[in-house]
Amino acid sequence: MRITSLAKRIAFVLCPLLLIGGQSVLAQNESSLVVGARVGFASNHLAVSGQARTLPTISPVVGGFAQYQLSQWLSVSADLLYTQYGGNSVNPNWVYSSSSPLIVSGAVNHLTIKSHTLEVPIAAKLGLPGMNGAVRPFLAVGCAMAYNIQTNAVIESYKIIGVTPMLNTYTDDVSSAFNQFTAAFTPGAGIDFSAGGYAISMEVYYRMGLINANKNHRSSTPDFTTNAFGFKVGIGLGL
Repeated sequence: MRITSLAKRIAFVLCPLLLIGGQSVLAQNESSLVVGARVGFASNHLAVSGQARTLPTISPVVGGFAQYQLSQWLSVSADLLYTQYGGNSVNPNWVYSSSSPLIVSGAVNHLTIKSHTLEVPIAAKLGLPGMNGAVRPFLAVGCAMAYNIQTNAVIESYKIIGVTPMLNTYTDDVSSAFNQFTAAFTPGAGIDFSAGGYAISMEVYYRMGLINANKNHRSSTPDFTTNAFGFKVGIGLGL
């Protein structure tokens, strides 16, 4: 709990600096830029006080990036990505009231949340001297701003009527129950290298939500964030 609180304080100070400083640095010298495409995946869950409270959902991570090399040791990067926030086996009371017709009384209700999201991560990357002159490991620290395009709930209700098992599946747009804009702290680690004239990066990262994802504030609805472990690969060209 204390570690999570401290990390959030640090991130709230760091993220605006990265957003402002990263954008100004990227604009200084286009010839030092590498731009390209990113692809990867993320294991997402909903968390209360930093602790996972749902099972994970796996989502794609696709988009583009720009990276500027400040020095031998330091670079900054900015991405524009599509991904999906959410979680599996979500408590239905987090989204719906007990009187909702979609929550079947006496049934086992299984709820999955997926938010279609545009994400803008900005990070500072501290590199180490290249191994064999080509491969360079790095540590990254940054933040991500996210725009929630639409949030869907998939509800599976299982109930035995007499001796007959019944399974009903519904998809519901629950965007109104979720905040449209969120932010996250995004530490990570990876490697940069060149191959065939392309600049390639591979990174593992953790996304820790800083802003509550939910709008509902009932006794049955704790404040929760959208967290994830992810992996992404970038392939780019220097300009």
